[in-house]
Amino acid sequence: ELTNYVWKDKINDFQAKLLPEPMVKIEKIDEDFFIRYPNTPPEYRDFIGQFDVELSKESSECHFLQFMINTGDFFWRKHINERTREAIPDARTKEELFETNLHLISKMTALGYLFHKYRDKSVEKAIIAMDGKVSEVGESNGRTGKSILGFAVGKVIPSAYIGAKAKDLTEDPFLFEEVNEKIDNVFIDDVRPNIDFEFFFPIITGKMSINQKGLKKFTLSESDTPKIYLTTNHAINGSTSSFKDRQSLIAFSDYYSDHHKPIDDFGINFFDEWDEKQYNYFYNFMANCLQLYFQAAAEGWGANGSGLIEPPTQLLETRRI
Repeated sequence: ELTNYVWKDKINDFQAKLLPEPMVKIEKIDEDFFIRYPNTPPEYRDFIGQFDVELSKESSECHFLQFMINTGDFFWRKHINERTREAIPDARTKEELFETNLHLISKMTALGYLFHKYRDKSVEKAIIAMDGKVSEVGESNGRTGKSILGFAVGKVIPSAYIGAKAKDLTEDPFLFEEVNEKIDNVFIDDVRPNIDFEFFFPIITGKMSINQKGLKKFTLSESDTPKIYLTTNHAINGSTSSFKDRQSLIAFSDYYSDHHKPIDDFGINFFDEWDEKQYNYFYNFMANCLQLYFQAAAEGWGANGSGLIEPPTQLLETRRI
């Protein structure tokens, strides 16, 4: 009967402390930007419409933020020795730096989109994580960090996990049996090539019907239907407007692979071995992502005026083809 409420089991059992400033501060480069910052280098005028990224002093200590930056760095071989992983003089161009920034921003707004329950009828999409590396059809280039992002979402909001390697995944009548009105996100991990993405259309833009073994079938309302985070080592079929309008893509570089994992950079396993300081950084950064999504929506930065900022899509479109 209360106007506003929170389920007790949705509250994270962690006493987070707010940092003095956001870990990542984003500003769009436009004419007003040059007025606010008159000492901006003149070459920035070549990047009007792009985004300026300013990192706080705590950002370099946040494992998850550094991981996010690395997964969007498609030019890492220019400033990191591939064999020793030692830094070398950065030879990236300004264009490449801005592209790397855009990958980070797209992932942050994707997280922000997943973190809030409100269903905006004009922005109803599945977040789809893909490898940006172009390869042959059917060739799998995994271990890039897509699943870690999905598990991170589950550390913030209630999430149901679905391993998606089964050939008859969409034929399973009990596919969503772990989902109820308290689940805010469904993490569909590692779908096969040629997955029937159309199967998910009603869930993305409407309601979810759930079969539970031995129980009566029920349907969640639109407001209680969770959002979807889906990972794939391949590409999702479908290039019509019906498919594209239900997808928001994020791209992962090959910085991480089966030869180099996050533990090689940070020395500990994510989540299980983090101390209180790392978890505090993590939750501050996730709140930062949520704020950025609403900021982008308010400013009209995202696609079609939404808060979802698209990554550079050339590699993803090439991979899809």
